[in-house]
Amino acid sequence: MDIIPYIKIYIVGKDTNRNNKNISTKKYILKLIDKKFNDRIIFTGQVENDDVNKYLNQATLAIFPSNFDNYPYVVLEAMAAGKNIICSDNMGIVDLIKDNNYIFKNGNIEDLTNKILHFFNSNKNTINKSNIKNVDIECNQKKICEKIRKYYKNTIKIYKEKSKLEKTISDVLSNINQSEKIIRIYKEKENLANDVYCVVTNKSKYIVKKYNYEYDFELSDKLYDLYSRSGFNVVKPINKNIINVNGNNYNIFKYINHIKHQISNEFFIKILSCERETKEHPTLLNKCNKYYNYLSKLKKYKIYEEEKLILKIYEKISNFDLLKETYLNHGDLSESNILYNNEKYYIIDFDEVTITTKLYDFAVIMVKNKISNNKFNKKEFYKLINETNNGCYTINDYITIVKFYLCKILLEKFYLFEKGLIDLYSKEQMKDNYKKYMKLLNNLDELKDDKNG
Repeated sequence: MDIIPYIKIYIVGKDTNRNNKNISTKKYILKLIDKKFNDRIIFTGQVENDDVNKYLNQATLAIFPSNFDNYPYVVLEAMAAGKNIICSDNMGIVDLIKDNNYIFKNGNIEDLTNKILHFFNSNKNTINKSNIKNVDIECNQKKICEKIRKYYKNTIKIYKEKSKLEKTISDVLSNINQSEKIIRIYKEKENLANDVYCVVTNKSKYIVKKYNYEYDFELSDKLYDLYSRSGFNVVKPINKNIINVNGNNYNIFKYINHIKHQISNEFFIKILSCERETKEHPTLLNKCNKYYNYLSKLKKYKIYEEEKLILKIYEKISNFDLLKETYLNHGDLSESNILYNNEKYYIIDFDEVTITTKLYDFAVIMVKNKISNNKFNKKEFYKLINETNNGCYTINDYITIVKFYLCKILLEKFYLFEKGLIDLYSKEQMKDNYKKYMKLLNNLDELKDDKNG
């Protein structure tokens, strides 16, 4: 106050004992200040609302040193009066304060002091027009009422969706048990293809899966049986047949408590060594050809270079005899689809079961589990080959099938993107960004150069 001799501080509001001394805040403040400045600290006490504007209009600067406040009206009132503001960075109002204002680090007295001094030494504007404008734009009655309307409208929408979901899940569960009461429903995990819900009832806990795409559930049943005969633990649906409610297909699974556990190579080797040959046709190749045929006929591409490149690579490998083999494959053997409980592995999510080459699950395991920084782990690549190859396949066969799997992923993404069914740049799709698969394709050449692993 010696530095700015003309300054006076008005503290507007009633006196309270809400301080760490449990005494009058007015007396507490005056004790902390040199007596020669006491006449320059004016305590107004509680004033009428109409008188608040009088003090604001007379003020040069409004200071709010609160440790925390979510969105204080008193700051808005000061802004509406065109006052320059100093407040702590622990107040919700900082999002609205922009031009010619000062935000100090909460609890830092020196920073607060410097902000005050800086204002009086450099700022000649006693009226902050930006503050008046911001309050008028962000806090006018029409805008606030519209925000409230949208909030309640969204709340009603969420309630209706929740009620609808509870009714649907109840109808699904009625196919296995009609006496259980639903306690809670929540999404178990993010999934781009299906909706997966964890359902807690008064008697048990389930996973209910809604399928948003067409799947061959008969193939899933065949792989359930094959894995079970080979000594694997599988999580099969509780319901005997697929459940259809309101035109959507559902399955119900018993919930298994599990812990995060790194999957051993021995487990992958056992899966890959399992005999899975069938006499059925290679449906995966047909599916990929469908994507290829659609994309190859387009005259204009949304991402020209990348789509053209994948079509070129796929055209080169799609006629290989390797891809005409007929073996059952899980198709999605990732860490998230292999649960670990009581020292046992449980295989879940048979949605991607398909018929193709015997090496397909090898490619899936490599892409889903053996990459870091968009590069394959060469040591793991060759180790897995050495442990599972019975001499029928070459290194080039393994590299080709990994290339095929990457093409399958990208063809499917580009197909859905071109048809307007997905947005490759949406938040959901960016979690499984197609560009990482493009980088992995480039990385395959490095595997060819190192045949010793």
